[in-house]
Amino acid sequence: MEQEKEKLQKELEFLKESFDTEVISEEEYLSGKERVEKQLKDLEVKTQKEKKSRRKEPEKEEENPEEEIIDEKNSPEKEYDEMETESEESEYAQEEKHEDEAEEIEKNEVQKTITETREERRHEKFEEKPEDEIPVTFKKNGRWKFFAIGLLVVMIAIFAVQFFSSENPDAEKALPEADINSAVKEFIACNSDKECREEGKIGICTNPGTKNAECEFKDDAKAGLVIINAKDCFNCDTSRVLKLLKELFPNLDVNNLDYDSKEGGKLAGELGIEALPAYIFDSNLSNAFNFGKAKSAFDKAGNKYIMNKEASGATYFVKRDVIPGRLDVFLADDGASLKAERNLKEFLDLFGNNIKFAKHNKNDPLAAELKINTFPTFLINNKIKFSGVQPADKIKENFCMMNKIKECSEELSKNLI
Repeated sequence: MEQEKEKLQKELEFLKESFDTEVISEEEYLSGKERVEKQLKDLEVKTQKEKKSRRKEPEKEEENPEEEIIDEKNSPEKEYDEMETESEESEYAQEEKHEDEAEEIEKNEVQKTITETREERRHEKFEEKPEDEIPVTFKKNGRWKFFAIGLLVVMIAIFAVQFFSSENPDAEKALPEADINSAVKEFIACNSDKECREEGKIGICTNPGTKNAECEFKDDAKAGLVIINAKDCFNCDTSRVLKLLKELFPNLDVNNLDYDSKEGGKLAGELGIEALPAYIFDSNLSNAFNFGKAKSAFDKAGNKYIMNKEASGATYFVKRDVIPGRLDVFLADDGASLKAERNLKEFLDLFGNNIKFAKHNKNDPLAAELKINTFPTFLINNKIKFSGVQPADKIKENFCMMNKIKECSEELSKNLI
């Protein structure tokens, strides 16, 4: 059950990453999120029911008068003391019985002094024993040795049963489930292609989710990837997109270039790059195993493939002029945009006339020019964009990354309204 919950959490994170990088639309993201959250909720309800049923069983055990209740009267230490006393008395009695028989048999042959000496030694022996130690005398026939070992085994068994039944009432129930899960894993090699991984190769799961499931691995073509980015872009992280690309194309040879460098600026100019980060692949990409699946995410430019802005989540518009203190927001007629406006109000109330603010709808020419299809979206200083419903403090934080205004020192709400 924990494994299923973990898979759903990963699926939710994957949807969020795809949405943040604009690989999927907001409608697709919200639909997928609602589906996964419903599954998580159902799973949580199921888990709570199981926990509730497990809690009831120990209570029943407590109400049953026939069951042993571990308290001071029936504690393992009490039983140990009682057994110790009984064992000691039994051994003394057996010892005296055997010695009486020996005295009777050897009455005419053994002198009285030998008997007295033996009695004295026996008493001395027991007097030297600590009070908490069980005195055991081993006879030649070995019966006392077996009795002592058996007694010790019984005591250990009683203590173990009482300990596990009181400390972990669910242990017995949890064990079969763990055994079942491990047994299933032994027979099912994979449930999807994602579970078949080997460095530099494409993993394919045949007959997924069955006893005949098997991972097959194929060599994949190598492809060169150049990533052009800007050092002054606070919202140009490439780690998420690069992770997705490496899952699709495991044999990528990655080279990072700064837009302000001679090589980076020249390549961006030759290919007409307008937004960063830019992902540029060589012609070998078309030979990759998964190219057909992701072909729509690339634009052909000469002998190279450029990941389009919708798929790459490019946020930094290199050819637009910087307008300090400007904030544009792009909204649609939906619930997300309404929430964005409510959270934006606190930000606008703080900065007032110290900023240049403009609101646009999804049909605005500027939205079409920037190819904005996710709402709400914010554009700072006519240069860098970020998307999604954000609390007032996060809007302020992003805005102040590019603008040094006295209001930036103020704190706003960190929670969504």
